Amino acid sequence: MPVKIENNSTLKAPVDIEKLINSVFDSVPREHTIGITKVVIVDEITLDRRLQLATKDPQPILYHPKTPLNPAYIEIALARFLLKGEAFHKRLMARLNFRAQVAGALLATIGQHYHISFSHGMKKKRAPEAPVRTYAERNFVLWRDKHGGLRAKLLKPLRPYLERFERWLLRKMKETKR
Repeated sequence: MPVKIENNSTLKAPVDIEKLINSVFDSVPREHTIGITKVVIVDEITLDRRLQLATKDPQPILYHPKTPLNPAYIEIALARFLLKGEAFHKRLMARLNFRAQVAGALLATIGQHYHISFSHGMKKKRAPEAPVRTYAERNFVLWRDKHGGLRAKLLKPLRPYLERFERWLLRKMKETKR
């Protein structure tokens, strides 16, 4: 069953947001998204009193887990991704990276749903950030290779060199911390 997309936003996205969300959901296995019934697109996420105590910063994306009365769904705030009210160069960069940012955040939220709903046998005492991060990174690489634009295709031959440079920088940072 495909996920339902409700667009309640007054902001105009730089790309077709419904097509982008469907491409992200198509890139992950169907078993991982069982239980997510809809994706709601809004301008800003308004938190209820219970969540305001836990988080102070405005959220770009919010996962609402399944409750006895409501099924699980995802809420996306377009204003957080488009950086409304910021300087021109920041808004320009946000528009250029919009597809990748939304896809990465959506994949992390799907990973959170998968970890909460289907991680039977794993110890729940440890923090879920590491498995969710690896899930999102692995699936983002698959999504990027399939749906990446011209920039991704041009930089693909340089990726091994950039990854080697990244490892070198991390090693240098660890040496300076010692």
